[in-house]
Amino acid sequence: MLLVQTWIWPGRDLWNVQSWSISVEIALYVGAALLWRFCGVRAYGVALALAISALCLLTAFDLPDQMLRGVAGFGLGMACWWMWPRISAMSLPRFQASLLEIGLVATLGLWLCGPAPLAAMDLLFAAMVLVFAREQGVFSRLLRTAPLQFLGLLSYAIYMVHGLIIGRAMDALQWLQPRFGTPWVAAHLGGDDLILLPSVPALALTVALLALVLGPAWLAHVLVERPGRAVSRRIASRLGEQNAPVRT
Repeated sequence: MLLVQTWIWPGRDLWNVQSWSISVEIALYVGAALLWRFCGVRAYGVALALAISALCLLTAFDLPDQMLRGVAGFGLGMACWWMWPRISAMSLPRFQASLLEIGLVATLGLWLCGPAPLAAMDLLFAAMVLVFAREQGVFSRLLRTAPLQFLGLLSYAIYMVHGLIIGRAMDALQWLQPRFGTPWVAAHLGGDDLILLPSVPALALTVALLALVLGPAWLAHVLVERPGRAVSRRIASRLGEQNAPVRT
């Protein structure tokens, strides 16, 4: 409830596994505000230096990774925001943009099939953000289609509920499978679930679990995320009006 689980209980995620990142984000938002307050525009450089340091520590040492992953991702995100006006102004033919998108997606696919280092994945995603933000290549055109736009709209809600929904579905399957005499899954509280079926049924079950997430994600978006965003914008607007300089 207080979003302090990563700071007082690191690495022990239970029912809603991915909430660790929200716990880290709350602290990072405060840290970013302090950076801008005391460093001004140099905050971007400081954030990038902290991100690189976190990536080096993740690569070199076996350390609790949740706080470091948060610092790395948040710092790279701030750096991408600083770089974007410069990169977006650069001319890039559509063919080259498509090649960049295809290369990044292919690299992501290869790394998802094997144990890629977290540091490398963070750098890859930062590059993908900068390339796909141009919306010039072949994959960008695909992402503008209505079904993928809808998934993009729900993407944060999907992230917030997927661990809880998939985890509890795996618990239910593990409870049911003795009645059929066949092991389907091995469920473990905390997100270390395994599908034990052959490849084709395992793929079908994976697709079914992903589809199962969409309904709760839509409800979370409509009932929680969208109203919460509206409230925060009203509060921010009022604060902006209060802090606006008085013209005489």
